[in-house]
Amino acid sequence: MLYQKFNAIFVVRSVGERTEQLCIDLIAGQGVPESQIYIVNKSPFSEALLSSLRIGLESHKDWTFCVDADVLLRSGSCMSMLEVASSLPSNFFGLQGYVLDKFYGGVRSGGVHIYRSSLLELALSLNVISGSVIRPETELISQMKSRGYPWKSTKLINGIHDFEQASSDIFRKAFIHAHKHLDCLNLFIPYWKRMANEHGDIDFKIALEGFCSGLLYSESVAIDSTAPFLQSNIFGKNIPAKDNLLRCNHSPSSIDEFIENRQDPPEFSYMFGVSTKRFDRIRAYPLVLRRFAARLYLFNSGRLFALLSKFLARF
Repeated sequence: MLYQKFNAIFVVRSVGERTEQLCIDLIAGQGVPESQIYIVNKSPFSEALLSSLRIGLESHKDWTFCVDADVLLRSGSCMSMLEVASSLPSNFFGLQGYVLDKFYGGVRSGGVHIYRSSLLELALSLNVISGSVIRPETELISQMKSRGYPWKSTKLINGIHDFEQASSDIFRKAFIHAHKHLDCLNLFIPYWKRMANEHGDIDFKIALEGFCSGLLYSESVAIDSTAPFLQSNIFGKNIPAKDNLLRCNHSPSSIDEFIENRQDPPEFSYMFGVSTKRFDRIRAYPLVLRRFAARLYLFNSGRLFALLSKFLARF
């Protein structure tokens, strides 16, 4: 079985996401017994990270496989990631892959992190995981790198991120995005506005509200779902509740198909110049053309956009 071959422990990091149980089911469906899957439900995120690493250290497994509960894994992703991990030199601290993100419209790093459990005692002894840091996991990885323990970023797309989330969680994440990912402002606003207005996706309307509220909040923020500053900003907002998630609608094969058939929105292509389908073939020349194609789309030059899109499909 998968967990026996690679001697790994699996930790789902959750704050009660709507997809928590589905995330667990998708891991178990890849040959991992539920007895090897631990759920950490703590806030702020720094506490969840600390607990996850302690579980990995105490497990005495080779690898600690951490998955955020808002990630729905595609088929075979656990095996693929652990195969890459097992091929790394012994001084590597771990690795992470990519996810197809609903609110970015394309692929981005994160969602799944695999740690070499034998290095977790050292990592924890650094005492750099703090609730006052907006990216505690990135800070830990950076500190380990500086001490001679590299981190691997693989181009594997492991699943989908932030789909099917509760409305309140979408508002909260978008609020934090206004501080954590402000450099993506030129992607978020036009993309979310178009998806809300033209496609009627209420998730993007809620994300816009959360992002704008975050922009107006001038104090420091932390990744903490229970933080008073988040609760006070959500209070009074007309955020609709969603029905219970039908897990049967999200099989591994349907997630695979969704990733394979996904078309990158022009806003994402213009900003990053990265094709989700051809993520391993990024070239400077297609980047220029992708940005030009996105401009054509955004300025309603439909015929030229269609012709150029056909040309880009060849790369």
